[in-house]
Amino acid sequence: MTVPYRWKMLYCEQMRKKSKNRCELHLFHDGVHGLSICRKEVGVNNKHVEKWLELCAEWLDEIFA
Repeated sequence: MTVPYRWKMLYCEQMRKKSKNRCELHLFHDGVHGLSICRKEVGVNNKHVEKWLELCAEWLDEIFA
């Protein structure tokens, strides 16, 4: 089961409104929940979605820099 994208958008909106936590939301057009790193090494090869790992690392660097 996947989470409807609207719920993700509402969650992100509430994070921004009600807390000091910074957040980002990336919605990908293809794929299911739990795609791991989306590379052939783990049996899921999705070049577009695999970018989430790099985006996450960049975001964490900004947060904890």
